[in-house]
Amino acid sequence: MVATMVGGTLLLQDGPYDSLRITGLITGLRPGARGGWHIHTGFTCDDADLVGGHYYDGLSEDPWNVVTYTSDPAGVAAVDVTMMDFTMEPNYERSIAGRVFVVHLSSAQGSARAACGVIEPHGI
Repeated sequence: MVATMVGGTLLLQDGPYDSLRITGLITGLRPGARGGWHIHTGFTCDDADLVGGHYYDGLSEDPWNVVTYTSDPAGVAAVDVTMMDFTMEPNYERSIAGRVFVVHLSSAQGSARAACGVIEPHGI
């Protein structure tokens, strides 16, 4: 099997009623795989120990536990999720600006972190 690099492009937009819409594509996955993707507490991908856990400060339950992808036969997964109580606005409660977005491999692959990227706001 040829190794591929997991990557992708995402658009994060603030919506009404304190919501955040995340849309885009995750590429380089195993065909037909199902795994998780989440916003984590960290602000860097350079050190795995600083990526941290799922980011949901102040919420009673982790909303990221149910967020998953399922890849198509080409190893591409479409993402389209609206998350309540998050924002791209810097200095607001539960702002994800500057935090990291993590893609995990499928549970069959051990759910290891496969990709990490820093969320960089544009036009704010």
